[in-house]
Amino acid sequence: MPRLADPAHGGEAPRSGRTVFHRLLMIELFLSLKGFVVKSYTNQTRILVVDDNEIVREVTKGMLSLLGYNVTTVPSGKAALEYLKMSSVDLVILDMVLGKGMDGLDVYLRILELYENQKTIIISGSSDPERVKQARLLGAKYVEKPFDIKTIGAVVREQLGGSLLQ
Repeated sequence: MPRLADPAHGGEAPRSGRTVFHRLLMIELFLSLKGFVVKSYTNQTRILVVDDNEIVREVTKGMLSLLGYNVTTVPSGKAALEYLKMSSVDLVILDMVLGKGMDGLDVYLRILELYENQKTIIISGSSDPERVKQARLLGAKYVEKPFDIKTIGAVVREQLGGSLLQ
């Protein structure tokens, strides 16, 4: 990832506005950790993040990694299903609106065919409330975007039935 620096002073210019935005989100993430104490052991909990937006995937991965989770990301429902056929995870964090193809509910239904009791959190900033309701009735939790590390951390802990933070 390019460094944030002023090219007029000999630094390297960011390659895109997305890079600057991503860095600002990461700074906000670190600042939002104030008051959290993360246990010092390595958590082997595996989480799969499924979102078609690269920035959301990476920021969510960053938040969860800081909380000690082992995180893998994929950009689509199809990629998630392919990954889950090869590897199991403790939790799936799944965007409800995935662009072309299947939406989050479609993917969740297919995941449940593979793993009947798969713990899942649906995330979305704008989605059909009826589809979200259907996913929740099947056992998924719901988190509205944008979310911060405290919110996603609390719901992850709730879904996993444990506590990483003290």
